[in-house]
Amino acid sequence: MKPPMKQLVTLFIPTGQKDEYSRPITTKKESKSRVQYSTRVIKGTNGQEYQTSLEVDLPADVYVSFGVELEYKDPFEKVTKGQVLAMNESTNLTGNIVYYRTVYVG
Repeated sequence: MKPPMKQLVTLFIPTGQKDEYSRPITTKKESKSRVQYSTRVIKGTNGQEYQTSLEVDLPADVYVSFGVELEYKDPFEKVTKGQVLAMNESTNLTGNIVYYRTVYVG
């Protein structure tokens, strides 16, 4: 059994619009989470390998997709920021209910 979600992360979700410099406009959203520092190598669809530094469990109702920026501030005020490189869902046995999503940030 995993511990309860007691940490906060900030997600920068793109709105689909661009600013005058062609950068995506994002909205900030805070969410409860479970954060764990871990090093993991993930191979992308193009064959390139990426190294992740955070493993974040998010509630099922939080919108997250590949490339979304995520920021975490630990209790010692160290800020870790990166993009979502991989996702994993924890579901029930039939797969129709999502309990939480695990995202890997690098």
